[in-house]
Amino acid sequence: MTKSSLDLEMESNRKKVIEKRSQLQEVEEKLFSVEEKWIKNEINKDTKDRWYSIYSNEILNLKGSD
Repeated sequence: MTKSSLDLEMESNRKKVIEKRSQLQEVEEKLFSVEEKWIKNEINKDTKDRWYSIYSNEILNLKGSD
């Protein structure tokens, strides 16, 4: 690989990392929102459990896809 192709690959990887961080932050905020609604009695346990599971799995997948 030449230096320029390495630079392009590094730039591409940097953009992917930034995108993954953004996605992770978004899902973590959604999970926090579900937890807040549960604490405030705005949703029932089944709803909380369902969304908690979905968002937790998304977080694990995003963290594992480095």
